[in-house]
Amino acid sequence: MLSSLSSFCVLWIVFRIILTIILNLPALCIDIMEDLPFKEACKEHDFLREALSDGYYQDEYEGVGHIGRLRRFLRDIRTELVCEKDSSSLVLLETLDMSLEHRDSLDAEFLTLEDYIPYRKMNFDYEFVCQLLRWAMKIPMRFSPEEELLVSRYEHSIGIIVGLTNDYFSWEMECNQPTDRLRNAVAILMKEHSIPEPEAKVILKHYIMIEEKRAVELKHQLDCNTEDFEQATRYLTALELFAAGYNFWCSTCPRYHRIQKE
Repeated sequence: MLSSLSSFCVLWIVFRIILTIILNLPALCIDIMEDLPFKEACKEHDFLREALSDGYYQDEYEGVGHIGRLRRFLRDIRTELVCEKDSSSLVLLETLDMSLEHRDSLDAEFLTLEDYIPYRKMNFDYEFVCQLLRWAMKIPMRFSPEEELLVSRYEHSIGIIVGLTNDYFSWEMECNQPTDRLRNAVAILMKEHSIPEPEAKVILKHYIMIEEKRAVELKHQLDCNTEDFEQATRYLTALELFAAGYNFWCSTCPRYHRIQKE
């Protein structure tokens, strides 16, 4: 019992640290970039990525507004990761750079929810989230082929759940924002099925619940082999905790100005 409690406490501490980074970096990017026209947002992403490059320290623009604070934040992250002198830290840094490169980089209209899901995961910085969890918990960046197959399926499922749950709760805010691109699963379902907003939200909620059941089944497969897959089981438990905490945040945060009514 003590061992289980200790494991939970460790996971909770890791979760809080990671959630702080996740909510600060992507949320700041979203707040700033989604208010900009698409082409201008892409330029700002490239500008932010400069803070992760070799030889970058500071410049006069760095101290200006939100972008300046983000560049300092990214520069400090890079400095700390490089000082780790660890291969997994460098992998994490590369993943962060790729995440900034690809975030909100596709100027396209999605016709179906299935087409939208890969973009949604990418725009949520989800690969970086997964790598950050592994890195923070000292878990291998790659498992054995057998483990990695189950883990990648579970990662995919959790990515769908958190991405679409965010869309579900953020819809009322996003649909009223002036923008040249509205990227939300509710809008896509409305177009895909030619249905009104309330019906689209019901379908989206049902889709999320089905994916949650799939995630439970996948985790059960790994839990049945806990002794053989100890590291992978720890990682999946952390992903589960992350998803639960993030979904709770989405459902209650003032940012979205609403609480679940259904």
